[in-house]
Amino acid sequence: MVKAIFFDRDGVLAKMVKHGDRYTAAWLVEEFEILPEAKAAVELCKSMGYQAHVVTNQPDILDKLMTQEALNEMHSILNERLGVDSISYCKERGSRGYKPNSGMVDDLCIRHNIDRHQSFFIGDSWRDVVCGYRSGLTTFYVSNGPYTPPEEFKSIKPDYIVANALEACYIINQKESSYD
Repeated sequence: MVKAIFFDRDGVLAKMVKHGDRYTAAWLVEEFEILPEAKAAVELCKSMGYQAHVVTNQPDILDKLMTQEALNEMHSILNERLGVDSISYCKERGSRGYKPNSGMVDDLCIRHNIDRHQSFFIGDSWRDVVCGYRSGLTTFYVSNGPYTPPEEFKSIKPDYIVANALEACYIINQKESSYD
């Protein structure tokens, strides 16, 4: 079995974009920007022997706020610059793959023979933490403010709260070193 780190995309590997009064995923390729620490995080992940998988909700396609072509190009950029092992996305709210449901992670665990007990999820929302929890992964919450899940998920807390994906990977690296 292999071990993996699952990364949310927006807010973890790529910058959020201000659209009106809220921050969202980039809708246009020219808005898409990889966070400065993302490459180092993925490189550290891989240097420790982990696969790097991106799992992301992308409902803006169905909402007609972005095109499938733009998403494909953003994912090509992400893969080219970071060299992740896979990028999975779900655009249909409420489906088994749409976080906080764990379908994307569960499918990747089966497809890549991933050991959930040695794997991690790094995300910046309650949906990511709940998805990771449901998948049996150790979870990291990249703090963009207090962790505030809806009432039905209040009992599910992240295992770690960090400033960014690179800090999460440093913690994973420290845990790995303590096993040696």
